[in-house]
Amino acid sequence: PENKKKAYKKKKKTVAMNAPTSAVARAAIQMCAARGVPVVCSLRARESQDVWERDAAYLKSLGASLVVLDAASRDGGGFRTRDALETLQTLPPVALALNGVGGASSASLAGSLADGGVMVTYGGMARAPAHVPTGAAIFNSVTATGFWLTRWSEDARVAERLARRTRNGGGGFAPDAISNLAFARARMFNRLVGMVDRGELSMPLRSVQIDGFVDALRAREGKVGEGKIDGFV
Repeated sequence: PENKKKAYKKKKKTVAMNAPTSAVARAAIQMCAARGVPVVCSLRARESQDVWERDAAYLKSLGASLVVLDAASRDGGGFRTRDALETLQTLPPVALALNGVGGASSASLAGSLADGGVMVTYGGMARAPAHVPTGAAIFNSVTATGFWLTRWSEDARVAERLARRTRNGGGGFAPDAISNLAFARARMFNRLVGMVDRGELSMPLRSVQIDGFVDALRAREGKVGEGKIDGFV
């Protein structure tokens, strides 16, 4: 049993993230859960402990294995508290960290990564630079990168255009040149639609009347109400 447990931890990987109630993170948690990938979340403080615990329970219902108080919050220990470390020891190594905050929160997130782990920054709600602790960079070879969908799509289009110009044995353009970008997108959406059909991926929607149009727009930006909404009808 012990060898089996070690083999499981070696094969599987864990994903860590901050800003876990964002739309990106909620989708990521559900997609990881559907694939059996453990997720650990760093949740910033709320206006009360009850609200924080409610949001933490919601994240666990989506599939999160662990929710900790973000290191950037007052009295927040992030992933360095005794309870968090004990839980992390029972999970596979953290190989990927999704950073949507920056600042002290990102430093704690990067510090949770195992050897060779990668932190991907896709947002900066704290309006502060993303950090990787010196020890994590030197001793654990932790690296950091960013993701911007617009840039990724443009780079992929450029690569695709170059591929289309590939000559077929010097006799002109290859007629069977495959659109890798279109193929990848179609495969991605097919998988997502399948997850929605199976109930593995869902996003809450709130219906509002036309006279609540302005409030709905503000709520979508997280400016009023209990949190963001993902759409309105």
